[in-house]
Amino acid sequence: IFNIKKRGEIKEGYYADLTIIDMNLTFKITNDWIASRCGWTPFNNKTVKGFPVGTIVNGKVASWDKKIVDTKFGKPLEF
Repeated sequence: IFNIKKRGEIKEGYYADLTIIDMNLTFKITNDWIASRCGWTPFNNKTVKGFPVGTIVNGKVASWDKKIVDTKFGKPLEF
């Protein structure tokens, strides 16, 4: 969509940016679960169906099973 180099496809030579979603999982979003500087979300106490169980950024696991694993592997985007 944004023509970012080496992203947007599952292809050899591309950075692995993926989100794995369990479409049957229900989850209640709460402020104490949010990992942001502000510490709150407009979706507080909202229950959703379909939730990410894993996120991979630049080929490294960023979150898994509702826990942040690592955050120190970002790369600048190239257009």
